[in-house]
Formats: sequence, structure tokens, C-alpha cells
Amino acid sequence: MDIPLQRILKKIEHEIQLSLKESNQHQIRDHLLSIRTLCNIVLEQPIEKSEEMITTSKAITPMFTKKKEPVETEDEDGNGESLFDF
Repeated sequence: MDIPLQRILKKIEHEIQLSLKESNQHQIRDHLLSIRTLCNIVLEQPIEKSEEMITTSKAITPMFTKKKEPVETEDEDGNGESLFDF
């Protein structure tokens, strides 16, 4: 049974509004338990990969393929802009 996320979020919002109007601690706890149950329903459903996530990962990959040009040093022992360049 696949319940739309927006429908569950509306129900959580409704339970929050009801709990804010309550003065009885037991009634507030009942609303909070309902909210917890609704949250668990959402969190137990597997996350589906969206096309947006796949597109984003493809866009990031080329950033790491650029090669840096070697830096020339004044002495023969150094290797460029290294912290250990003496």
C-alpha cells in the first residue's frame, strides 16, 4: 500500500494543530503517538532514486577530471606548491 507523502504530511500537520489546542496531557500524548506512527510509515518506505539525483551526480563527475599543470620550482628538490617544499 503506497500512501502519497503529501497526504501523510497533511495528516501530521492536522495532528499537530489538534495537539496545540489540547490542554489535557494524555490527549497531547495521544496526538504525539499518532504523529510518531505517521513518521514511521514514511521512514520505513524505501527511498526511490529520482532522475534529478542521477542528473546531479553526472554533472558533478566532470569537476574531478581536470588535471593541474605542474608548477616549476626554483630548486631541483622541490615538487611545486607543497607544504613540504623546502
